[in-house]
Amino acid sequence: MGTNNSDRLKANDVLHRLRGHGRDVKLHFFDCVDSTNIRLMELAKSGADNMTAVLAARQMAGRGRVGRSFFSPENTGVYMSILLNAESPEEMMRMTPMAGVAVCRALGENARIKWVNDVLLSGRKVCGILAETAAAPGTDGRYSVCVGIGVNVYEPEGGFPEDVQKKAGAVFADRYPGGLADIAAGVLNNLAELYCEGGDILCEYRERCIVPGKMITVCRGETGQSALAVGIDDNFGLVVKYEDGTYEHLSSGEVSILGVY
Repeated sequence: MGTNNSDRLKANDVLHRLRGHGRDVKLHFFDCVDSTNIRLMELAKSGADNMTAVLAARQMAGRGRVGRSFFSPENTGVYMSILLNAESPEEMMRMTPMAGVAVCRALGENARIKWVNDVLLSGRKVCGILAETAAAPGTDGRYSVCVGIGVNVYEPEGGFPEDVQKKAGAVFADRYPGGLADIAAGVLNNLAELYCEGGDILCEYRERCIVPGKMITVCRGETGQSALAVGIDDNFGLVVKYEDGTYEHLSSGEVSILGVY
């Protein structure tokens, strides 16, 4: 990769790398935003088109799941949100796994998914995904979903914050010119292709998901319940077996893998 430290995210660098359905994305680039999800929600309320995307070099108030923050320093990561229409609640539930597969394809064959919304490399979290409903169904019955994606492309100067040091990682060890744009365009190209062409991503999601077969804790607020992760069902839910022998299909939520995170 080289050791060139000059890699800054620029809109034109990303636009020149868009291919296929990726060229249908309406890209809004910002040097700094509070949150790409928040900014895209504002655009959605103003009538933004399907496949409108917000991309930022930095977030001041990046958001993760269950109210957590997402560390988003300048020009070390790719922070984006894309607006996607869904025909039904079931299709909305597909958005997060679809984004996970898109990110994995952009990062390569070694990328793995920790159910439900984390992407890992070498056992470290390099990407988080947050899908939120952008607007209630319109007169056409469609839902608008804001899919937020944050990728740690490089480790920030001084390292990751103490609260995420043990689990956070980066895609590249060294900087190289165009690295940020490569990842941003790769994610957009893959996600646009999956969204526009459809197709079955369930097999790939199952192959990349590291959770099945492991002992986990199903997190419920401040408490947790031990279980065996049995597999991924046909709706991308996690099938778990509790110590009392009962089964549950989790459609959302958070789990931790014993010995991993």
